[in-house]
Amino acid sequence: MRTLTVIMGCLLAANAVAVEFPQTSDPLEQSYIARYKQDRPRLASPDLFAFPASTPAWPCEVPQIEQYRLAGLNMAHPELSKDIEKQTRKLFRAQGMSPDSIPVTTYSNIRIVPVKAQCSAGKLSGELVLLVAYDSLMETRIAAASGNQVSRIRSQVVKRSEQRIDASKENLAAAHFTRTTTFITTDNDNPQMDAMSKKLGFKNAEPSTIISVNYMGAFGTLASFTEMNMGPAGIQLLSSFIVNPTEQSGRHSNYLDRRLTTITPTREGLPHGEQITYMDNFAKKSNLKLDKIPGMENAREVTLNGVDLIEKRQCFQNGQMVMISPCPAN
Repeated sequence: MRTLTVIMGCLLAANAVAVEFPQTSDPLEQSYIARYKQDRPRLASPDLFAFPASTPAWPCEVPQIEQYRLAGLNMAHPELSKDIEKQTRKLFRAQGMSPDSIPVTTYSNIRIVPVKAQCSAGKLSGELVLLVAYDSLMETRIAAASGNQVSRIRSQVVKRSEQRIDASKENLAAAHFTRTTTFITTDNDNPQMDAMSKKLGFKNAEPSTIISVNYMGAFGTLASFTEMNMGPAGIQLLSSFIVNPTEQSGRHSNYLDRRLTTITPTREGLPHGEQITYMDNFAKKSNLKLDKIPGMENAREVTLNGVDLIEKRQCFQNGQMVMISPCPAN
């Protein structure tokens, strides 16, 4: 309870601090930013993630696989996760990585509670509000001669999902509020190496808690907002938009506070076309020549909204980075 109180206190303070929102001329991105500004005060409410004292029953029979799908827990269900795992393995192979290196994630303590639900003709219909809680453990092993280094990311997640069951791909409009507390530990399965690391003073990071808000729209359109408390530096806002005018084409853009960091055209969900990345101009600050820095041969220095940045362009075709100039858009 004390931890939750501290989190709520931080959120109340965060809402009082000025946050820099993305500067964008795109009408759809602007509409999602406006919606986030409207919903943002809800993040400080202790009721947002509060489970009811008594668990409400589903108003009609809802199979477990459907509950998991509605809760966004596809990866936690053996049937729903098959296609995702298949696509992930395919992507790893396409990137030249072994599918065996994919981190293994396990789920436990899953709760799916219908806060608001109704049925028609024996099936869910209309507005649906779910509270979802679960723990996850993602484990990664890195083999070495001195022993395997094992990294574990434990997450305690509570999510509030607000959606409409009868929404089609064209009029989908769902909102998901998620609180995640993460514990990261790194150990070595060689006892001597592990003891040496601890003796040298290596420590695991302190647990961290973030709250993110995701909005889902037509054809997989997604807007995501996550505020990070950076201590004396204030609040940092990470924003991401996946805009899909059609099921085949779209774009993915990311912002750090008000500044655009990347924009990537997509086709069928994969990067396709010229990706533009904007980063802090570390070369100017260090008096380095940009064209002498490995990987920056085709980058250039720009100034956007009074900020000195480096602009880097890369070409993608069907998810693969290629060396083509000019970069085909279709």
